[in-house]
Amino acid sequence: MSIENSTDTHTNLRIMNWMEIIDNVFHLYRKHFLLFIGISIIYFIVDSVEDKLFKLLWKNNPYGLIEELISYLLSELVIVVFVVAASEIYFQRHITIRDTFQRFVNISPRYLVNVFIYLIPLSILLLIGEIVSAGIRYFSMVILISLLLLTQIVRTYFLIIWQLYAPVIVVEGSMKPKPMRRSRALIRKSWWRVFGTIFTLKILLRAIRIIFVVSFVLLLGMFGLMGDAPVWDIVEYVLRSSIGFLSGKPPPFQSGSTSYIILMSLYSVIGILIKPLHAIAITLIYFNQRVKREGFDIEMKISQDDVLRQ
Repeated sequence: MSIENSTDTHTNLRIMNWMEIIDNVFHLYRKHFLLFIGISIIYFIVDSVEDKLFKLLWKNNPYGLIEELISYLLSELVIVVFVVAASEIYFQRHITIRDTFQRFVNISPRYLVNVFIYLIPLSILLLIGEIVSAGIRYFSMVILISLLLLTQIVRTYFLIIWQLYAPVIVVEGSMKPKPMRRSRALIRKSWWRVFGTIFTLKILLRAIRIIFVVSFVLLLGMFGLMGDAPVWDIVEYVLRSSIGFLSGKPPPFQSGSTSYIILMSLYSVIGILIKPLHAIAITLIYFNQRVKREGFDIEMKISQDDVLRQ
């Protein structure tokens, strides 16, 4: 698909390589920035309110697990909102934030059911990984590290083969009763290509996040606006926390301090800015896989899809 050069009423379809997908992700995001950023801001407001309510109602946080589950569900649900917007843009239809949420409300019950189906095996694999990690100091290092790697490999495999279940539910709706199976079928024989595209985007987004936060920390530090914590200690903390296995060192500031508030604000801003990009990517990958695997012209299905949505 060539988003950039398309001026027709319908989308020009062609198979994209991974570089074109990533390029089109940023182009589509840039072209429809206000739509995506509006959705992202609404998500972060809802997530912040949910977090504050839990802290207000349960100060000792006995329901930390419930709060984590709700936060996870919110982050999953906003993906489908972004996918709704991205899929409509793909077909070059006009859509507003209100239209996007109206479609989301119709889709969300079925999507939630599939989120739980998706969540159970991945949570089990994650739990196994954490148990193995906790046991490394007590048992054979080689065996436990091997088990840890195995669970991570299996978890990554399922994360990729189920990556397209959101676009399947949004675009195909009731036509496909088993979105997980449909996602697996679309990715079959293209696992490494899809993995490479998503992995490259993740690395790119992490780099953008680090550059954004470090740049503003240094800029604010020049004017003495980063609080009492040494600026270079904050920079080191940002770099370490961005690389999981180096994040053991405690932060150079106290929770609630000026340095903490400013740093968390920077993380929130960049989080809002980059949140839509993954969902846009999986939407483009989904359409790319349909064109590649099924070889049909999606333009011929647009009228049929419009009828199904009504």
